[in-house]
Amino acid sequence: MSRRDEARETGQARETDGGSSGRPSRLSEQAIDVNEVAKILCCSARHVHRLVASDRMPRPFHVGALARWRRHSIETWIADGC
Repeated sequence: MSRRDEARETGQARETDGGSSGRPSRLSEQAIDVNEVAKILCCSARHVHRLVASDRMPRPFHVGALARWRRHSIETWIADGC
């Protein structure tokens, strides 16, 4: 069994940028908007806002007036059982 297969089985796999540096990929740190969060959750953008308002999901950070979530925080929240 290769190291990659072992890491997958133990849940220690990390996305990398494909280079030899082993750095985490920019993709795993991606900021996503409410529409992308809604697609991931299979719900409407309005429902995402309701979940945030009721403290039932991670709060977004803001870039000016734009709300954004870190993809990793949404994926972790889902993995933890929402």
